[in-house]
Amino acid sequence: MAILTPDKIKAVEIGGETLSIKQKIVPDSARATKYVASYVQQGQPMKPRALLAGTGKAKGITIHNTGDIAVSGTTPAEQYTRSTWPNCNMGGVIVHFYVWRTEIWQLLEETEQGWHATDGATRRSSQRTDELIGGNLDTIAIEAIGSNAETEATVARLTAYLLQAHGLSPDTDVYTHNCFYSAKYCPVYILPHWSAFMAAVKAYYNAAAGSGGATAATSGELTAGDTVAFLGGGVYASSTALAAVGQRESSSCTVTNIAPKMAHPYHLVSVDGAGVYGWVNASAISEGTTPKDIAVGSTVKITGSKYATGQSIAPYAKNITHTVAQINGDRALLGFPDGICSWVCLDDLVLAG
Repeated sequence: MAILTPDKIKAVEIGGETLSIKQKIVPDSARATKYVASYVQQGQPMKPRALLAGTGKAKGITIHNTGDIAVSGTTPAEQYTRSTWPNCNMGGVIVHFYVWRTEIWQLLEETEQGWHATDGATRRSSQRTDELIGGNLDTIAIEAIGSNAETEATVARLTAYLLQAHGLSPDTDVYTHNCFYSAKYCPVYILPHWSAFMAAVKAYYNAAAGSGGATAATSGELTAGDTVAFLGGGVYASSTALAAVGQRESSSCTVTNIAPKMAHPYHLVSVDGAGVYGWVNASAISEGTTPKDIAVGSTVKITGSKYATGQSIAPYAKNITHTVAQINGDRALLGFPDGICSWVCLDDLVLAG
């Protein structure tokens, strides 16, 4: 069968270095042309066709190893990609990325579930406290081909980029296949020096953080790593998505990625537990309001979760605007006499419009 041609080549930057990702996304319409696996019979879909964690939000990165192969006229990364689809020769395994030396091929969107962790549709304890995670259900899969040092370096860079792009941490969110399926010693070539591999990931991750994060894109005055106030509204799975995956309340967020001139140009992650994770409209964020900007008569929105008295703020109160009636020290009285009539810390407020 003819060697594949990428549909798109995506260039991303991590710590001042550029990765070229050859995208050949398996379409939702792809159907097995023969028996592939017990869960991929002839005529059935070649991928799960479901969002990570049900929302498109990745909870981690899973690292795999597969053997190097001898090829003619192509590369192992292209060969494995083609063997997955359209050749249907990978036994039902479908990962997000294949990496060989400096070459990267992408088969699944970063928001999609794959079949790679041998854990079905189950979840286990996460490396984060009091959380659960499934390899197939919740993580992005990278398959490193062979034991070449250049391949491992590319995988480390790609892992750091994905951690940055998805608001994840190298301390808690990188997994081995072995974490989800203990019977398989994988990634077989990396596990013997896993700590050294993770040190490389953290070095690339920290270098990116020091230079403003993954990608060099900026829009206006914002850059990756800035803290902003999300004013509430739609959150999207991609910067070009037609419909929001959900609505979220106002929240204090970190900018983790920027796609200039796109419909939803900012990728945000909540830092206050409000659950914002995804791409948002430029009009839905406010840049760096400080307490001194807020005065009596200001129209504001609430970004915090507690009133100054310690009581929880009801969701409806975060989705509407309020007028500042009084200011006393580090707190403001909102909506007096005909509103919510409550004190809120100035640090938990942002100017609205």
